[in-house]
Amino acid sequence: MAFKYDDLILDQSQRLQAERAEAVSELEAGRQTEDIARCREAGDRILRIDNEHRRLEEIASQFVMRQQAVPFYGDDVSPRDAQLAAKYGLTAAEIGIARNWTSDERVSPEDKFREYAQQRAKYQHMRATGAYRDDQGTIRR
Repeated sequence: MAFKYDDLILDQSQRLQAERAEAVSELEAGRQTEDIARCREAGDRILRIDNEHRRLEEIASQFVMRQQAVPFYGDDVSPRDAQLAAKYGLTAAEIGIARNWTSDERVSPEDKFREYAQQRAKYQHMRATGAYRDDQGTIRR
């Protein structure tokens, strides 16, 4: 089985942390023995390791963002529908609704998803402003 990218990133992070701990102990040993060359070398290693770790964190952040960019909707959703859902911010449950809201063959899938997202946004706005209420017709005592 192939390695996962997040496992590789975690391994590199742990390796860098171990190297940094070693460099810090070397710096402390140089400080105790008043060896300026040893302190400089250890300090340089710490700076290099910190820069490498910062870069690794950037890579990890980019990896996570890419993973979240196109969510997995399941095997029953076509790649095209998944792209459209991600583009318009639809959930897995909304894909079927957006895909089938009209039987008019002249309406493209892109238009169906866009129109559904627009109508959903309109509905959410009306609920937020009080123009549409879900409790209409309920009896309170």
